[in-house]
Amino acid sequence: EDTPESELKETIYPYVKDWKSIKQHELLQHLDAARSAGKLAVGITDVWKEAGNRKGRLLVVEKNYMYRAKDITNGQIGPVDRGENSFFIKDAVDDVIEKVLASGGDVEFVDLGLLDNYEHIALIQYY
Repeated sequence: EDTPESELKETIYPYVKDWKSIKQHELLQHLDAARSAGKLAVGITDVWKEAGNRKGRLLVVEKNYMYRAKDITNGQIGPVDRGENSFFIKDAVDDVIEKVLASGGDVEFVDLGLLDNYEHIALIQYY
């Protein structure tokens, strides 16, 4: 109780300095396990569909990833063509985040480029 804050910081620093990279590495392991189990949606189109079906347990998305989309049919989305004047979704990623949270799932953000093999966004479904 009497230990100064600066001394406590020095003591725990070696244990927490790599926390962010350790956490992101663990998230990648969870994604690989879900892929092996057939419970992983990859890319905004598949993630959108599964999140709409309330199957999202954990959404992992790169920071600052955005996707302008249009509603094609039956709740599916597609890219917006340049210069297209029809109705579009400004950021489908925000909508997916809302859907996952509303159905009781969680969301984690990772550094840019970490999800290149997952098309920048992936959703672990309920097992």
